[in-house]
Amino acid sequence: MRFPSLRFLAGPALLALALTPVLAAQQTAAEKTAEQVFKNIQVFKGRPASELRPTMSFIASSLGVRCNFCHVQPFSADTKPQKRTARRMIEMVFAINKANFNGRPEINCFTCHQGHTEPNGALSIAADAPPAAMPAGGRGAGRGAGRGGFDRTNLPTAAQVLAKYEDALGGAGALAAIRSETMTVQQAMMGRTMTLHMVKQGGKFALTEGAGRAGYDGSRYWSWRGRGAVAPAAGEMATELAIYNGLYPAAGLDAAKARVFARVPFEGGKAYLMAARTANGFVRYYFDASTGLLRRIITGTPTYLGMLPLQVDYSNYQSVGGGVKLPFTMQFSNHERTWTQTVSNVKLNQPVEASALAAPAGGN
Repeated sequence: MRFPSLRFLAGPALLALALTPVLAAQQTAAEKTAEQVFKNIQVFKGRPASELRPTMSFIASSLGVRCNFCHVQPFSADTKPQKRTARRMIEMVFAINKANFNGRPEINCFTCHQGHTEPNGALSIAADAPPAAMPAGGRGAGRGAGRGGFDRTNLPTAAQVLAKYEDALGGAGALAAIRSETMTVQQAMMGRTMTLHMVKQGGKFALTEGAGRAGYDGSRYWSWRGRGAVAPAAGEMATELAIYNGLYPAAGLDAAKARVFARVPFEGGKAYLMAARTANGFVRYYFDASTGLLRRIITGTPTYLGMLPLQVDYSNYQSVGGGVKLPFTMQFSNHERTWTQTVSNVKLNQPVEASALAAPAGGN
């Protein structure tokens, strides 16, 4: 089991995706700061230590590089000039956001670099921007059919979209009758296939792959390597585990806290783009305008500079009994790679022992 990045589970959306809230990154008032955990911290002093590694991933993805572009061993060394330049650029970004956006991370590395080591100063054509790249709030979309095919006319309410979604899954009554889920999933990543087992009941879940386990106990996300002590999950791991909350994708999404922003092109058809505000920003949902089914969610992990994105695409909806239909194929994409999960077996309302949901008591 690969921890703490949880890449074998990374983005495993499976059948459960209540991302409201996505996660407050499991931070508490007692969490240590970056300089208390890592060496030679300068521009990130006073910020949560759990967000440092996701922030490094955010910077690397924004410039299209890997860690060794700025770092040498040991990582705390200031050997390369690129690291010193990065510090100046980060201070510049912080200053711009403080002066113009009340400190919100509206401007970040990707704003200018767009995946290149040198900032991108070329003017792009609006039609070149893919629909998924548009802001959740629809800024720049204008009214009516606009940029990237965004149409903001005659939109349904969030409550109407969610009601159609529930009907497409089997109806509110059938969904409410689900008390537990046990499932087996085959995950294909980087040329390797592995088997994941999950059990969920009563707002808790546990996920097993080999000797390692991870889950949610009703109040916190946790992980266990198969030895030693159970550890709290944070950063990207916590965001990935949060995907499992709920008994079906987007379970618990509150229409009162969501808004439909546009009708957008999606895989040859149309989808309603809905955004819901969470403790960490917006989560975007794409509901098929014809079938009502959820087709995509875009969420992310908070970093010092902005959100590190995670996208989940759903397809191959199949009946699982009791009149309920759930997705059997999920494709995940983050800043590093894309991987696929396929459900091979799922059972509803099977007896679940409390021990199957509990974190291990200790190591061996």
